[in-house]
Amino acid sequence: MNDVAATAVAPPTIRARLRAAWDGDVAWSFRRSPVAVVSLVVFLLCVAAAVFAPWIAPHNPFDLRTLSLSDARLPPGWVESGKAAFPLGTDDQGRDVLSAIMFGARISLLVGLASVAFAMIVGVRLGLLAGYLGGKGNPFSCAWPTCTFSSRASRWPAYRTGPSGPLARGGHQQGGIYVLGFRSACPIGGITAALPGFTMGKKKR
Repeated sequence: MNDVAATAVAPPTIRARLRAAWDGDVAWSFRRSPVAVVSLVVFLLCVAAAVFAPWIAPHNPFDLRTLSLSDARLPPGWVESGKAAFPLGTDDQGRDVLSAIMFGARISLLVGLASVAFAMIVGVRLGLLAGYLGGKGNPFSCAWPTCTFSSRASRWPAYRTGPSGPLARGGHQQGGIYVLGFRSACPIGGITAALPGFTMGKKKR
């Protein structure tokens, strides 16, 4: 009897949980949506190209020894005047566009994932503090200095993430992580402080 009771209350195995998730409504709808499946495949290909860029990229855009100004501004490889060695053509410095995209995606993934992790750490703690203090410690007053700093800093040229910004060239990555993380921490802190489970922990006056 004890063995039967122990078996009845035993937690489900990882395999059983995965099977239940696979048979769930979300997975069922996902498998039957061609757009979702194709989007996932494209996303995985982009991530794989970024992660394995040093090994699968045709060229290394950061290796100045491999650059030649005679190859500058070449059209894509399928155009008559293009070269097969540069599938998407080259820029004004002779760098392969495809390789630049793959190596640039590595920086985008690093800054994006690190800034989200940093925002979660700062924002959740900020929200917990705001929900606990209450009054002047509301999410807006606690997060205001962070929002002000990040909003101003994000306009600095050193932290812009566009194609011509320093982040795209591999510089100021740590500063970009901090700025984007602080900016995203504001709404995360506000949501955390607004949850009933946290607001109930306010001090009773």
